[in-house]
Amino acid sequence: MYSTFKLMKPLEESRSTTWVNTSLISYLYTIVRNRILNQLRDLEHQGKLKEQILAQAVDYTDDTREHILANDLRSLIASGMQQLTERQREIFRMSREEQMSHREIAEALGISVNTVQEHVSSSLRILRAYLKKYSSTGADLLLLLICMNY
Repeated sequence: MYSTFKLMKPLEESRSTTWVNTSLISYLYTIVRNRILNQLRDLEHQGKLKEQILAQAVDYTDDTREHILANDLRSLIASGMQQLTERQREIFRMSREEQMSHREIAEALGISVNTVQEHVSSSLRILRAYLKKYSSTGADLLLLLICMNY
């Protein structure tokens, strides 16, 4: 009986080892396959996420840049307006902000239309010179924006 047991023992060990080896290989295969599938799914998700973030970042960057440029332009124009005399500022604001005609300004201030025209003309000349001196962009473009009530 001992000899029979001795002969059966290696057979049992080989079966269990075979089963363990087969099970281990299947188990490892399943783990690797699932990890690869998870990685692929994550990469797809990351790609979509990156696209969304970039789309929002570009919009945000454009809005921010425009906002900064508009603020810089406003401060540059305000500084340029300080170069004008009080009378020139008043007439220029009436002309550009309130959109009054030269005749309406002349009547409101009790001065001649020619005087109004001279003040507006000199104001534009002073602003153009100031903008050329202190602006990194085209002064004529900035002056056009001023004239269009930007």
